[in-house]
Amino acid sequence: MRLLFSFARAYPRRSALTLLAIVVAGLTEGLSLGLVLPLLTSVDRGQGEISGANQAPSQAADFGDRLLGFLTSIGIPPTFGSLLALILLGLALKSALTLVASRQVAYTVAHVATDLRL
Repeated sequence: MRLLFSFARAYPRRSALTLLAIVVAGLTEGLSLGLVLPLLTSVDRGQGEISGANQAPSQAADFGDRLLGFLTSIGIPPTFGSLLALILLGLALKSALTLVASRQVAYTVAHVATDLRL
């Protein structure tokens, strides 16, 4: 653990960017996968428009309802196509952020190896 802290102190900007990219990628993945529940309920009901009322009162349904309410409040209609597009966009953004984090880790490893050789 001390080794990680020493690398973070030696390369603070890269470490912060890596940590930020990983956290935002995780949040993006969680939100995009959170849209799967309302998408599946719309497929189950066979409707194009997705209503916010679910029959089963559970935490997952409550999260899906809040997410649909948020989408409606910002002007995105909760239809099958828009939810599918948001899911794909979220997963693509997550992949891009994970790539950025991996690049930062690779650059840090290269700098550490160079510093050790010097």
